[in-house]
Amino acid sequence: MPFEERIRKAEGVIFDFNGTMSNDEAVLEESYDIALKSLDLEPLFEGEYEALLGLSDLDISHNLLSTRSAVGRVEELLEELASAYLNLSRGASLIGHRTVELVNELHHQGKMVGVVTGTFRSLLEPVLLENHLDSLVPFTVTVEDVSRGKPSPEGFLKGADALGIVPRGVLVFEDSESGVKAARAAGMSTVAVGTNKKATNLAEYSFVSMESAAQAALHAL
Repeated sequence: MPFEERIRKAEGVIFDFNGTMSNDEAVLEESYDIALKSLDLEPLFEGEYEALLGLSDLDISHNLLSTRSAVGRVEELLEELASAYLNLSRGASLIGHRTVELVNELHHQGKMVGVVTGTFRSLLEPVLLENHLDSLVPFTVTVEDVSRGKPSPEGFLKGADALGIVPRGVLVFEDSESGVKAARAAGMSTVAVGTNKKATNLAEYSFVSMESAAQAALHAL
């Protein structure tokens, strides 16, 4: 089925947040670097953050601290991460205008829209609110809501339940291999956004960016 037909037939749409709805991977990477330095730990190694993409922020933090023999400092790292991320993201226009327009158009057409993310609610909600996407807040599933992060399908199944839609009626936008695997395991159709070839090869549809995907979806709707 062509993408244009799939987006029209979807009962609901779920977006991953970091790197998908929000163009913030560079901001997150810098935030982790700042957080590690603030705890007097070694900063990120080259390619270290990239290798962990798709994991929840909790799992990323555990990985980084394990490498630095500081596993007992997770709460400290997460506090510093939140502070750095919120400072860097404020006013940064991380969500593209076409993506915002797409969310509004989906709502206008009576489709349910939500977010399933591996980040924390305290990092997610300020960015949604700043971009006037308040309508998504009640339909978000964050790392606090699941026992296992992606590639487990738990988050997406909870997302479908929050939207009141059976999984096969949901179209998911994702940027990582683990995210696409999780959505497919939940029985949902998937759209890979970005340049991750593993995600692109797994998903039914793919676009080079969320903004290009949003443009195609808006044209179809």
